[in-house]
Order: sequence, then C-alpha cells, then structure tokens
Amino acid sequence: MLKKAFEYVGEYKAYTYRAIVYILLGIVFSIIPYFCMYRIVDALLQYQRITMPVLSMTIGIALVSLLLYTVLNVKGLQQSHIAAYNTLKNLRISLSGEIRKITLRYH
Repeated sequence: MLKKAFEYVGEYKAYTYRAIVYILLGIVFSIIPYFCMYRIVDALLQYQRITMPVLSMTIGIALVSLLLYTVLNVKGLQQSHIAAYNTLKNLRISLSGEIRKITLRYH
C-alpha cells in the first residue's frame, strides 16, 4: 500500500525523507532535557553539592535542546505537509484523468 502511495509522491519524495530525519532528530533533542533534570534531581537526592556553573550549564543544555526540538519538529511538519498536499494534488490529477475516461451512459 505504501508503495502505491509513493507512486503519487513524484518529485516530493525528498520532502518526505527530510521530514522523517527532522522529526527523528527532534525526538532525540526532546529526550535530552529529561536527562538534564535527572542529573539535577539525582544530585539533590544524594545530598551532593551542585555548583551554580553546573546548574546553569545543565539548565542551558535543557533549554537549547527544547529549542532545537521545537525548530526541528516545526521544520519536519512543514516538510511532511508539503509532501502530503502535493501527493494529494498528484492523486487528484490522476483520478480526474481516470474519471474522464469513464462513460456516462446507462446500459
């Protein structure tokens, strides 16, 4: 079924593949803030001293990761929508050509 759908993608296949890459990278960056928060909470639970530079760097990494996640996710959705709507356009053009071939007579 996917193979049949990809026949209508045409020149927009690259958009589909780029969307997959952007969204997968975004998912990786969305996980990083959890590791940063784990690092802070783990240090607090073990009564370790957390210095301000370590804390600010950890929070900074989390914020940058969230920003990258957002940018990559938006870019991935943008690419996937371009591919999807152009695929629908190609499908409709193909179907309209098929519909023109059908006779409108009753038998």
